[in-house]
Amino acid sequence: MDKIDKKILNILSQNCRIPDNEIGKLVNLSKDTIKYRIQNLKNQKIYVNPVLYIDSRVLGYINYQILIQLKTNIKNKQEIFDRIKKHDKILRANTFIGKYELQLMVQIKSPHELNKIKAELFELCEHQVQNYTTLTRLYELESNTINPDIDTEVHIEKKSNYSFSKELSSKSYPNPEQYKEYKISRTEIEILNVLSDNPQESLVTISEKINVNRKTVKDKILNLIENKVITHFGINIDTTKIGYTAYTLMIKLNTQTPDKVLEKPFQELNNIFYAARFDGEYDLLIYLNAKSPEELNDTIEEFKNQIGEYILSTELSIMNKVVSWKLFTKGLYKELLESVK
Repeated sequence: MDKIDKKILNILSQNCRIPDNEIGKLVNLSKDTIKYRIQNLKNQKIYVNPVLYIDSRVLGYINYQILIQLKTNIKNKQEIFDRIKKHDKILRANTFIGKYELQLMVQIKSPHELNKIKAELFELCEHQVQNYTTLTRLYELESNTINPDIDTEVHIEKKSNYSFSKELSSKSYPNPEQYKEYKISRTEIEILNVLSDNPQESLVTISEKINVNRKTVKDKILNLIENKVITHFGINIDTTKIGYTAYTLMIKLNTQTPDKVLEKPFQELNNIFYAARFDGEYDLLIYLNAKSPEELNDTIEEFKNQIGEYILSTELSIMNKVVSWKLFTKGLYKELLESVK
């Protein structure tokens, strides 16, 4: 992977709807060359897939993480993972090396439903669960889709067009606990369903799939962005292919930790790509990339230097594999359709 490939990944990370000819202008290459390079990055499994990012809180949903430790004598773990990823409420499933080995993210409306989902997931695990904990996400402190290794200072022009890059430019962190709930329409639900399958789908194709005109599709997407339902069009990059290992640092904070204090480390440590406040066994989850144990240690030590006085305990895990990842799930799609009947 050369510098041009890194620039292409950078642009797609900023907005995967930027068309190939626009990417070509930014890196002084033809549209066909860009298409070839993108396909090559996919063939190498560096560029995994495009991703639609949404904030389901705005639609009335709560984001939970269920961390599971399976019993040690299980021999059919892969079969369990394959079953779990088909559950229509799983928006992301990761395997870990550490205290917990399975991280499941679900979005649901009530604690009562959470108990039902957990029972279903434990059954899919054949009740071979040694230990588990449930975390409720409160809000995000950081979410950076641009890996430091591809941060080549390529900045896309903010245009109000097919890519919606101008309208999406207002995203900022932390995103607060307070937010305005949005009453979504049937047409918007159908648009999200199409974009979830392919965030790069053209407006014309979307209009054909859901049988509305192109202008309506564009206006509805703009409306979803304005109301903070759609937050980003990005890509999933397998950072292990470019020499990184991803880690999750789970932190217990003391009860007097000011929220403002937690913002500072994320302004200075660019290899932290996600962080959020939670309610549960851990108060703060941080995802970070490192190329060596030394880089990992330096990052953790610098983080502790910033907020160490508020930290009660930490737990480090290696992120092993992304089993599934789709933020607008089929379960969410079906529920929202039911709600607008």
